[in-house]
Amino acid sequence: MPPGATPIPGTVVVPNNPPPAQTPPPFAAPPPVVTPAPPQAAPQAAPQTPPGQASQAAPTGATPPGAAGQNPTDAPTTSPGFGVAQVILSPPAGPLRVGQGPYNIPISVTGAQRLSTVTLTLTFDARFLKVRTVQEGSFLRSGGANVTFSQQVNGNRIDITISRAADATGVSGTGLLAAILFDAVAPGTATLTLNGSATGPGNTAMGLQFRPVTITVQ
Repeated sequence: MPPGATPIPGTVVVPNNPPPAQTPPPFAAPPPVVTPAPPQAAPQAAPQTPPGQASQAAPTGATPPGAAGQNPTDAPTTSPGFGVAQVILSPPAGPLRVGQGPYNIPISVTGAQRLSTVTLTLTFDARFLKVRTVQEGSFLRSGGANVTFSQQVNGNRIDITISRAADATGVSGTGLLAAILFDAVAPGTATLTLNGSATGPGNTAMGLQFRPVTITVQ
């Protein structure tokens, strides 16, 4: 329409200059993609021990079943020195009976290596046993050596010393050192405990091992 013209009613006036095109909004970067962390497994609770049931774990320092030395009184003792000869008490197989006997209990050695002198101490329960005699064995006299044998009984204790004179070889092997003759005087259980020491030629210490024995008196 020319400028200044009067528009006719009912007509639509279209402007000669179209409105400027709208500028599109600036480019927006897409939001960063966030990768969700994998779900963590819930911690497992420690297994509960049912009531009345003992734990299967063995306590620290526990002795496994069947281990040696369960009864401390049965454990052997060893004297220091060369080798480990065993000194053995051999009581009768059955019980000792009051009013019977006397009962002979030999003391022998096995695995000896060049023994020249042996010193022994035997302790027992004097409530149930009484010493009648202490006899010398023949082991240290092997080879025809001269031997000094001494013994002393004092209450519930017997001290024995066996020594080869001027010995330069010693005695090796197995044999009888001494024998104790006991009377059974009262019913009960008596433990005989033996210990001591030994030397070889030149006063060399020789190892001995001892194990106590238990006797039943009826």
